[in-house]
Amino acid sequence: VTEAEYKTEFTLWAVSAASMLVATDVRVLSPLQREILLNQELLAVNQISAPAGGLVYRPIGGHGTGTEVWMRRLAEGTAAVAVFNPTNKTAAVDVEFSKLKLPGCSSAKCTVQLRDLWAHADVSGSHAGKYKVELEPHATAAYKLTVVA
Repeated sequence: VTEAEYKTEFTLWAVSAASMLVATDVRVLSPLQREILLNQELLAVNQISAPAGGLVYRPIGGHGTGTEVWMRRLAEGTAAVAVFNPTNKTAAVDVEFSKLKLPGCSSAKCTVQLRDLWAHADVSGSHAGKYKVELEPHATAAYKLTVVA
């Protein structure tokens, strides 16, 4: 299993609010395992009590053939988004904010701020309409989106 695949598994568990279980001896975790399992921002996403209908799964480009966007509404105007590339090729994905149906974000000109939940950093500036993500094979990017206009 690659680093990207480990991070993908944890990200999709977090965004889907799945029960988290560690089936290994936590006294001997590798640095990578520690980094993944102790990601406070993704753990917080996992633990937030989301509004009804919180998880949205939408394949882009057809089931099993393209990338996927997973989204979980967190609070009014915010959401956690996982962009997943299950293919064996690098993929560029446009995350279109209006298609996520966030409250306050119904037009194609919807503007959001993004926080990268793996880099633990805000993505520079506000983003109107969409955001492009480059993903290596089997990788997942995780963001917290906040609607600003």
